[in-house]
Amino acid sequence: MHTVRSFERAGANAIQLEDEDKVFPKRCGHFEGKAVIPDQEIAEKVRAAIEARKSDDFLVIARTDAFAMHGLDEAMRRAEL
Repeated sequence: MHTVRSFERAGANAIQLEDEDKVFPKRCGHFEGKAVIPDQEIAEKVRAAIEARKSDDFLVIARTDAFAMHGLDEAMRRAEL
């Protein structure tokens, strides 16, 4: 929430949130060894970001890396959350 408010105050128009887990080194979605955080965790982060923004014009963009590990159905399910 703090990050959203700070970005918005600084004049940013959007923030992008992703569900990639903290695997070191960070990997592109096409490489092996990726992991995603639990679906409810990313859904809560997106909800918190939306709640934190002051203007509906500030975009909260969410993306998932679930496709590479879990397939299209799971990626779509997570995106709908």
